[in-house]
Amino acid sequence: MRIKKGLFDARGKYFVIGFLAFSLFSFSFVSAGFLSDLYDGITGKVTEDTTSLSVTIGNNAPVIEFVSVISSQTASEGGIKNITFTFNASDADGVGNLDDATAEARFQKTEETTRLNTSCVLKSEDASQAEYECIVGMWYFDGSGSWTINVTVDDVNEARGENSSETFTYELLTAMVMSPTALNFGEIGLTATDTESTDNPVVINNTGNDVNLNINVTGYNLQGQTTDTEYIYANNFTIDAVTTGCSGIAMSNATAVNVTTTILQSGNNTINAGDDSSGQEELFFCLKGVPQDIGSQEYASDGFAWNVQIIT
Repeated sequence: MRIKKGLFDARGKYFVIGFLAFSLFSFSFVSAGFLSDLYDGITGKVTEDTTSLSVTIGNNAPVIEFVSVISSQTASEGGIKNITFTFNASDADGVGNLDDATAEARFQKTEETTRLNTSCVLKSEDASQAEYECIVGMWYFDGSGSWTINVTVDDVNEARGENSSETFTYELLTAMVMSPTALNFGEIGLTATDTESTDNPVVINNTGNDVNLNINVTGYNLQGQTTDTEYIYANNFTIDAVTTGCSGIAMSNATAVNVTTTILQSGNNTINAGDDSSGQEELFFCLKGVPQDIGSQEYASDGFAWNVQIIT
């Protein structure tokens, strides 16, 4: 019986051994890269990545070292007083870091409206500082006393420099304007009573910043223009601060009479409200009656004009 030799015969054994040797020999050349790639694929190891960077650059706020002195100011009667001054600002990051368009000035006083200029102008600059000029308008009715000067400027990064170390004095002004300045009663009969002036009311405008002002009126007898021995006496007239002036205070010849129903405050006359908010008061004049023994003629206060006065 013939037996066929398989892989395990002598020749086959050498073949298998030879094949394994060749395989191991070949594997020694490729194993390093192969295993590395195989490891990378298994573990997820990468050969590059990214990182984030951040850089913070510091900024210095402007500094206002100097505000020019403002001397005592007197209100412009019935108007606006423009006050000019300057301030200097610097920035540790360079004067070019200042935002000139943000330079502002304010005048501040408790219980008073802040007066401001939001567009101070660059007047000059050098390597270390900038000088700004500001013009702030003060109204005639702004309160007297000490006002704080507040100035500010920002840099291009919106950091703000501020200075409120200086003050100035706004002086007290007592002044008034009255309209109309003449009173007429027209033609009246001998027996007429409670005749109001055709020019009522007389408006008193406070054109200064004084407050709590009393109003005094001095009246005089009216003398006949044809028969100068005949008079309509001052005490035939009354005055009041309400439209029903005929129930007001009786006048007295050449004597100041206080209109007790009114106190004049400061305010903005342009509002024209006839009250404290607009710095105004109204006066109403009335002729209660005339002496029954006088003749028909014109009567006037020639040489003795009636006087309206404000008293502090």
